Amino acid sequence: GHFMIIPHTHTADLELLELETWQNITALTQAGVRLLKEHFGAHGVNLGMNLGECGGAGIAEHIHLHLVPRFSKDTNFMTVLGETRVYPAPFERVYEQLLEGVGHYLGSADR
Repeated sequence: GHFMIIPHTHTADLELLELETWQNITALTQAGVRLLKEHFGAHGVNLGMNLGECGGAGIAEHIHLHLVPRFSKDTNFMTVLGETRVYPAPFERVYEQLLEGVGHYLGSADR
């Protein structure tokens, strides 16, 4: 259920982003959090934006915001401690479930 909000504006500099674009990102973030909680059943959501290579950005030249659903007793520590990834659901089903609800939560917003 982890997905990203990526603006059309190609920039690495959040501080140079036009206010209207930032406001669109935050509106989509609110809708995305509702989607993950209400439709996908997430108990919480992590939001993350890594700016610049030194800030940990995997795609440093284009800002993007991660939305990561969290669940009670999930296994988020596995990657750090055990160098292991745990996928409790098939990716295709997760995609289909999110796609099923996106119209209701995001309406006609750019996707």
